[in-house]
Amino acid sequence: MNITRRRWMAGCAGSALWAGLPNTTSAQSAAPTLGGLPTAWALALPNIQAQGSARFTFWGLHVYDAHLWVQPGWKAERFAAQPLILELVYARAFKGEAIAERSLREMERSPQYRPQQASVWLAQMKALFPNVKAGDRLAGWLEPNVASRFALNQQTIGEITDPSFGEFFFGIWLASHTSEPALRQALIGSAGSSGKG
Repeated sequence: MNITRRRWMAGCAGSALWAGLPNTTSAQSAAPTLGGLPTAWALALPNIQAQGSARFTFWGLHVYDAHLWVQPGWKAERFAAQPLILELVYARAFKGEAIAERSLREMERSPQYRPQQASVWLAQMKALFPNVKAGDRLAGWLEPNVASRFALNQQTIGEITDPSFGEFFFGIWLASHTSEPALRQALIGSAGSSGKG
């Protein structure tokens, strides 16, 4: 799916990975498989299925493929109340600290965002998110009202147990206020026909 944005400067490329990517998405990515996720995740989410995917590029360079998995009956307007897995498959290297900082900036777009959460969440993300290289698969599992769990290349790397974190974090891609509405549509597909987030 093609998504064009010309609002970022080239210097932002290094911090653009978890958050909605700047310039273009050149093509629909290859069909996702559960092979990059921890086995325990798939077992905990019976009947999980691919919902949508997109390939992101920055100034013509492939940066990552994004994949969303959900259970049958999943509704985009209630994304934070239902289990989901979002995975990014990287085509280039990024620092974990940059992932965390960009994620927080995107989370701040939410109308419900409370600034007093920023320092705690940023510290948790910086401690959790690893540096990534081409071919790495970084995945997040939202278990509503419980935790947001993360894995790198099938290995769990930790979780954030603040129940409110998941809505803001996964809202980077799935909430109606996302900075990348075309990306959101590519991921949610027919589950978002109401247009509400």
